Order: sequence, then C-alpha cells, then structure tokens
Amino acid sequence: MEFMQFSLVVRPPFVPYIAFIDRSGTIRTQLTGGDLSDETQEKVLREIAEKLVNETSAAAKSKAKSSSR
Repeated sequence: MEFMQFSLVVRPPFVPYIAFIDRSGTIRTQLTGGDLSDETQEKVLREIAEKLVNETSAAAKSKAKSSSR
C-alpha cells in the first residue's frame, strides 16, 4: 500500500486497487473498487488505458522523427 500512498489508518482497505503506471514507472491514475460503478467501469478503464498508450506512442514517434534527422 505504501507505493500507492494509501494509509491504512486514514483509508481502510477496499479492494480491488487499480493503478495505471506509465512506461517511466510513474503512477498516473489509481482507483479502488468503490471508485467505479458496474455500468461505467469498462468505459472508464478503457479511456485511461487508451490515453496512456496513445501518449507514449506519440512521444515515441516524435523521438524517432527527431533522431532520424
């Protein structure tokens, strides 16, 4: 729990814990099971994942362009 900066004293455990970690190892988004409803969980998780994948893809493409010059 320490890596997600949750205090067991302040915030009692509620599972599952979901963390989206970017390629540099930074936690970009963290959620608990109580943060998502059954109706919205797939949409929300997909949007977060796609944002991170597209962000890293765009950064990789621009890096490749600049190194090929």
